Amino acid sequence: MQGGFINGREAVREYWAKQFEFISPHLEPVKFETDDGGRDIVSNHQIVRDLEGNVLLDKTVRHIFTIKNGLVEVFEIEDARPFAENPNLQHISEPFDSRMAEDK
Repeated sequence: MQGGFINGREAVREYWAKQFEFISPHLEPVKFETDDGGRDIVSNHQIVRDLEGNVLLDKTVRHIFTIKNGLVEVFEIEDARPFAENPNLQHISEPFDSRMAEDK
């Protein structure tokens, strides 16, 4: 939601858990491919709803995975604008940012 990068299993788990306090995302893979650098790319149809079920976002996003020794080393979301930059999602971005700051 905020853009940027986080590192480590626990940090990723915490980030996703907090995100689900504000939104209900659904992703459906529609295409799998491997780029010239060996990264695995999954194109997903993404629908993001607020907790009342209203659709906030409906688009295709690409998830890019760099795998090393059988584990995900890097996970990137391509072309994803941070929620704060999307007018349909700004009302969620500020409370989410505040929630993330509580534990820092």
